[in-house]
Amino acid sequence: MSALNCPSCGAGVSPDGSASYVVCDYCGVSISVAEFFKEGSTNTLQYFADAGLSEEETKAIARLSENAMLFIEASDYRKAKQTFEQILTLAPSHLPSRFNLALCELYSGEGSPLERAKASVNLSKVSAKDHQMIPQIFAQKESIAYNIASIGFKQENVFDAINFFQLSLSLVDRHTERDKLIADFFAGILQKCKKTMDNEFASKGKKYSPNRTFLEILQAGAPYCSDLADLGATLLFYARDFPAAINNKIKECLTTLQQIVLQYCRNELTRIQFGILGGIKMTSANNAELTRLTFP
Repeated sequence: MSALNCPSCGAGVSPDGSASYVVCDYCGVSISVAEFFKEGSTNTLQYFADAGLSEEETKAIARLSENAMLFIEASDYRKAKQTFEQILTLAPSHLPSRFNLALCELYSGEGSPLERAKASVNLSKVSAKDHQMIPQIFAQKESIAYNIASIGFKQENVFDAINFFQLSLSLVDRHTERDKLIADFFAGILQKCKKTMDNEFASKGKKYSPNRTFLEILQAGAPYCSDLADLGATLLFYARDFPAAINNKIKECLTTLQQIVLQYCRNELTRIQFGILGGIKMTSANNAELTRLTFP
């Protein structure tokens, strides 16, 4: 395969042809390497004939397809993108050209990574069902979904990452490597959240009041990681048991967090208790107790 531009930072990446994934040397994003669909001669020409295009139009599109592939071989994704757009003007429902365009959009380097990801997803959302696609085309769709999630994985901001994950999931429901990437991201967020709570309880005890951003991270991460939902439940039990510590503005957020957490937490939960000498211990709680919580 020809060199790629990293969909995150735009640096050149050169797959060696032996691996399905390659890591960008500059930003560390893992890139799924899917070949552009090149089977243009017989199937594509037959499609154009069946679509009722004239012989002259069919020949023009064949030339455009050849030119697009030459641009791709030269890693000129901007010109390849423009060429596929010309093809789709004449044949809007041609799936190979549409998915090739979506890949070009992701690799083009035009606009921000999020803008390119959104455009690529929009191009990839077609009326054809996944089972109706030939394997090469579906592999392109999976590659786009993986690469978008991989960009999200490298984001420092949780909410920015979720934007990419949501786009990826809207394109492909299940993909083993992509799903592991998302799970690993939230495993890291979980450890940071646990460390924050441990440090706050150790230093402030019953006077700890979480800030709004921390609650929003638990709320946003709960659909992706049940452990984050469980941690949110622990915090909700604490807020109920020690209401005097909770800032009034934060209390306004607790009911929303409760509604989200209840959808994704496990049945067996934990609550925090403080010993007479200041020690902290965890005791058992359950989903039913969480349902009945109120925050005056």
